[in-house]
Amino acid sequence: MDQANADKREYELSFLLKTKDAETAIETLLQQYSAEVFFKGPVVETRLSYPIKKQSQAHFGYMHFRALPEIAEKLMQSLKLNASVLRVLLITPPIKRAEKVVRDSEERQVKAKPAAEVVFAVPKNGALTNEALEEKLEEILK
Repeated sequence: MDQANADKREYELSFLLKTKDAETAIETLLQQYSAEVFFKGPVVETRLSYPIKKQSQAHFGYMHFRALPEIAEKLMQSLKLNASVLRVLLITPPIKRAEKVVRDSEERQVKAKPAAEVVFAVPKNGALTNEALEEKLEEILK
């Protein structure tokens, strides 16, 4: 039994339904295929941009569940045959990686190397000439 749980993957199932009651059909299919539903989004009525199977209104919902890959394929085939399901999309969500937590305040600060101090001679009128800039750049690059 532990090996079967280890082989299970997480999936997200998004669907468009003709009626809100069709959601129970999806839930019973998931139970029939022994999938573990761990998150269920609300089913909301939405107006479609274009008609799907002559429907201009649909009910959109999504669920997250764990199941074996073979079961996910069978589930998709069953959902495509269901007349009350307009569209279905099954994806595997991206893997969330744990980020390293930095606790030391010194490590959080970015230590920048001090840049060499460059002093520009600014003329009295406040504008620097191109020749003066080029001279300073050559001096810095040496």
